[in-house]
Amino acid sequence: MIKDLLFYLLSATAIVSVLAMFFQKDPVKAAISMFVTLFTTGLIYMLLGLRFLGAIQIIIYSGAIMVLFVVALTALSSFPPALSSKMDFKIPALKNLLTAPVPLALALVLTALLFGPDVQWRSPFAVSLGDLTRSIFIKHAFQFEALSLLLFIAVVAAYVFARRTNER
Repeated sequence: MIKDLLFYLLSATAIVSVLAMFFQKDPVKAAISMFVTLFTTGLIYMLLGLRFLGAIQIIIYSGAIMVLFVVALTALSSFPPALSSKMDFKIPALKNLLTAPVPLALALVLTALLFGPDVQWRSPFAVSLGDLTRSIFIKHAFQFEALSLLLFIAVVAAYVFARRTNER
């Protein structure tokens, strides 16, 4: 029962943050919305019993890549800092209402995972770290390298685009 509610809460939070990411005019706020999306996706993975995949999602995507995005956006662009002390919310309670679900969902997921009566520490479709590593680096090595190259090209293109925009 509680896992179903958590799943729907996290799913709704992810959907709202994806929509916020697409409709934001400030790229830093869009990156923060993307962080919330990636973080809640990791929590959904953990809730479904895929703890390793959820941890990788949170650590690599939500942590490292989003920090890279925010640093690149603030370093390469001439945008004013989005996280200033003056927030432009018309209704102050709206800010709290929009930001409260993520830490609440994290606390509930961790509580359900640690103290829930029906916790299975190894799901029936669990994959070992060795199997995952072999799958990524041996079976799907070409796709992994192509994705790495695509991400590198995207970073270089973003840098070139930001330089051209600043020169105008």
